[in-house]
Order: sequence, then structure tokens, then C-alpha cells
Amino acid sequence: MGIRTAKKCVVEDKEGISKSKDWISEGKDKVSELEDTISVLKYRDSEVECLISDQKDFISEIEESIS
Repeated sequence: MGIRTAKKCVVEDKEGISKSKDWISEGKDKVSELEDTISVLKYRDSEVECLISDQKDFISEIEESIS
């Protein structure tokens, strides 16, 4: 392997490492976005559960008032 070839390999390795770091960074950003989405969905799920509970209570009150 000549000096030129060695230098070319080093440059290519640095470029590859740089690209890999970019991909890792993008991957971390996507994971963070997904975690935020999951957090929002969990919050909405708890809101829905509260609404369902409220509706069940309301229905129970109506049933009691009818009987």
C-alpha cells in the first residue's frame, strides 16, 4: 500500500466516521421524538380514561335516579 492509498483510506475512514456520527445523532433525535409522542399518547390515554370514568359515573347517577 502506497502513501497515497493510505491517505485516501484515512480520509474515507474519517468521512465514514463522520457519517456514522450523523446517523447516530439523527437516530437519537428520532428516539427523542418518539418518546415525546409516547408521553403525549399516555397523557391522552389518561384523559380518555377520566372521560370514560366520568361517563360511567353519570350513567350510574341516571340509573339510580330512574329506579
